[in-house]
Order: sequence, then structure tokens, then C-alpha cells
Amino acid sequence: MREFDHTDYARLLEIYNANYPDYARSVEEWRTRDESVDRSKYYLQRYAFLESNSIVGFGEVTHVTDMFHPHKFWINILVDPPSQGRGIAQFNIREIERGA
Repeated sequence: MREFDHTDYARLLEIYNANYPDYARSVEEWRTRDESVDRSKYYLQRYAFLESNSIVGFGEVTHVTDMFHPHKFWINILVDPPSQGRGIAQFNIREIERGA
């Protein structure tokens, strides 16, 4: 697991759109949303999950901006469908919880 990098947006969207094909997003839409988050008030941290140096999923910890509470966070995990069922999310959620 490593921190998300701006060069990861294309892969993030591939995995997101594979998991939610009826709600597809674009790289620009996601990047614009991320850039609009007031980081002085809201927490947003995203991670890339790696397997053999390839990204197989993502996780994020964030405040829900329309239901803000300073001590409550939303954790979201996305795993590429061909990599699902192998414990990737389970392993990485523990790693995220340790660091969040």
C-alpha cells in the first residue's frame, strides 16, 4: 500500500467504473472534486493497493462534507473485479485503520 499520487487518477477511474458501471465518472470530475475539498477543515487521504507493483485497488479515508463531524470518517475500498475475493480489501482496511 502506498499513498495516492495524482498520476493514479486514470487507474482509480478504471477500477471505480468497473465496480460501478451505471455511475461512471471521468478523471476530470474526480480531480475537480478532490481539488475543491477544503483540506484545512476536511480530511481526505487516499491509498493505492499494490500487487506485484500493479495497482489492484484503492482506499480512502475522508470526512463526509455534507454530514461533517470532526471525529467521524468514511472509509471506502475499491478493488479491481479480477482481483476481488483474495483478501486485498480486508488486508488493506486493517492497514488504513492503523494509520487513520
